[in-house]
Amino acid sequence: MPELSVYKQLAPEQIVRFKEAMRHCHYWVITLDETKGLHDTARFMEEQSFAMEYALEKGILHLSLCGRLDTISAPQLLLVWEKANHGGNIEGIRIDCTRLKYISSAGIRLLLEIQENCGRPLGFSGVNAKVKEILQQNGLAELNES
Repeated sequence: MPELSVYKQLAPEQIVRFKEAMRHCHYWVITLDETKGLHDTARFMEEQSFAMEYALEKGILHLSLCGRLDTISAPQLLLVWEKANHGGNIEGIRIDCTRLKYISSAGIRLLLEIQENCGRPLGFSGVNAKVKEILQQNGLAELNES
């Protein structure tokens, strides 16, 4: 067991208990796969990224989503929704999904919550087949292509 800097803050009996507890832990060693180049990592990061543009015009929130709407990116959309709806002034939402590649259950849950708080069905446009199927399975709009 390596000597850790945290030991300086512990009493000798605490160090013994800490080391004993650590013997029951499992550790993962993460190593670089030398067969994969940096270009693979860059492509992976690009595929995993999320971007969003938005504007509020005459009570309609216009969103343009790009990349993946998932557990990592959903909070960004939530912040935009909360900021735009401060005071409850949103009458409808139009979402351009032309560049949206993927939506997870976290993204679906957020869209359902937004729709519930908006009071009107969300309007989607440019939805690819995979995202369209997921939206329809979860009762999100009839994809009125607005």
